[in-house]
Amino acid sequence: MQNLDDDDFLLHPGFDATVEVLRDDGGELAFCFGDALDLLEDGRTEPNGDNRMLRPGRIERGVLFDLWERCGFVPLHTSGLLWRTEVLRAYGGWSAGARLR
Repeated sequence: MQNLDDDDFLLHPGFDATVEVLRDDGGELAFCFGDALDLLEDGRTEPNGDNRMLRPGRIERGVLFDLWERCGFVPLHTSGLLWRTEVLRAYGGWSAGARLR
């Protein structure tokens, strides 16, 4: 399940790339992130989130929480977040994700 709203769009290969990660991980991951852009009212786009603090690839457990504590934010934007549907439903849906700390 991908979270996008009306001003977000995925970069190529976007959705396909994140789906492939979840499909090929053996059921180990609950979610993964890909890049997304915000579409501004004037037609320009800008990066959605600031993932320069992270290298592409698997992020070990606890790294995002450590960044959040140290920087006051997680350098990933939810529009690039792809969940396993069954995991998101088990947590209570998208709005319950805000409680995942």
